[in-house]
Amino acid sequence: MQNRSVTSPVKKTPLPLPDIEPEQARIKRAELKKTRTIATSMLVVAAVIFIVCHILQRHYDWVWLGFLRAAAEAGMVGGLADWFAVTALFRHPLKIPIPHTAIISEQKDKMGSSMATFVADNFLNPELVGEKIESAHVPQRLGEWLQKPENADKVSGELGTAVKGVLDVIDDQEMLELFDRTLHRQLDDRVLAPELGEYLQKLLDSGKEEPAIQFLADKVSQWAVKAGPTIERIVDKDSPVWAPQVLQNLLGSRIHRELMEWTVKVAHDPEHEARLAAKRWLQELADDLRTDEKTIEKVEEIKRNILAKEATSGIAEKTWISTKEMLLRTSADPNSLLRRKARQAVVSMGRAMATSEKVQAVITERVVAASKHLASNYAPEITAIISDTVERWDAAEASDKIEVLVGKDLQFIRMNGTIVGSLAGLLIYTIAFFVLGV
Repeated sequence: MQNRSVTSPVKKTPLPLPDIEPEQARIKRAELKKTRTIATSMLVVAAVIFIVCHILQRHYDWVWLGFLRAAAEAGMVGGLADWFAVTALFRHPLKIPIPHTAIISEQKDKMGSSMATFVADNFLNPELVGEKIESAHVPQRLGEWLQKPENADKVSGELGTAVKGVLDVIDDQEMLELFDRTLHRQLDDRVLAPELGEYLQKLLDSGKEEPAIQFLADKVSQWAVKAGPTIERIVDKDSPVWAPQVLQNLLGSRIHRELMEWTVKVAHDPEHEARLAAKRWLQELADDLRTDEKTIEKVEEIKRNILAKEATSGIAEKTWISTKEMLLRTSADPNSLLRRKARQAVVSMGRAMATSEKVQAVITERVVAASKHLASNYAPEITAIISDTVERWDAAEASDKIEVLVGKDLQFIRMNGTIVGSLAGLLIYTIAFFVLGV
């Protein structure tokens, strides 16, 4: 005989119902008590009139007593029937467990399931969802809202809050370990020198090294113009003690002038020998990185030294901490470059959404498609929130709170039942009296 393991159903944790404001609850309970008293009083009045009429008819032959008794009798029946119907929603009438009473507490789970099915069938219909989204003109309205400066400030502020929230929950040590694992995974088994050589060769073939050389030449030329005092200090330091100061000044000025002239020529002559020499050196470096074993091994040694944990951990930690502090600081500062750029991006996006029909059409199409997909495939899961939530409510508490919220209106049903019953009884008795002669 095989043993079968039986998985017991997961016990769901009860959920508290949404709270009613204490003052509002007090007012509604008072209103319910008042209307319930009125409805009950009307029923009692109808019963008293019926009894009095019944007694009087034994001693008097007054015709009008029949009309009054019929109205009171029918009103009493109508009032009792509606009292039973209203009471049966929330509890057993007279505490007698009559079938199909205390409906809310007894049938709470079934009602939640039916409500979920109703919502899924009538509100999460894919075509209906699509039509509602299209008719709402969401992109245009959202764009008009976003392009207002005060709203862009709010959105950029929320982005700053989101950045802070994300950074606050990230564990620094886990981030450093992730950085270390990623770095090793990417670089451990790769020989970098040939790749660097290929990349450098592509730059040389496309002439993209020229702007870099020009940039360096310009910077060196600018430095040379300001290097006079530095050159004079070097000359003074390295000159013999017997050298006259005038000679030192002339020598320093000559060196400074020659340096400035040479750097200006390098900066303005694309064919200058220094620039050509730099290009030849770059070409040799590209070749060595791809083919020279010593160069390749040297690059690998540098890579291994960089990847050594004791070498990278400090750099990674400082980089991450400084980056994190920078992001926290700039995201919190409304005048930071990050927040200003975020505001500009939000306003630009809002303007495009508000004015461009093409952008509106694209956004609407994608939102509609996504919404239809969700409605088609996940409606049961979405509406299950309703049935699951109702199922986890306490039955007695749910019945009490629902009665507090709608009980006042239900008491008017009782009043109307008494009034309509009385009128109906009077009408029936009148017809019977004059037509049938009863």
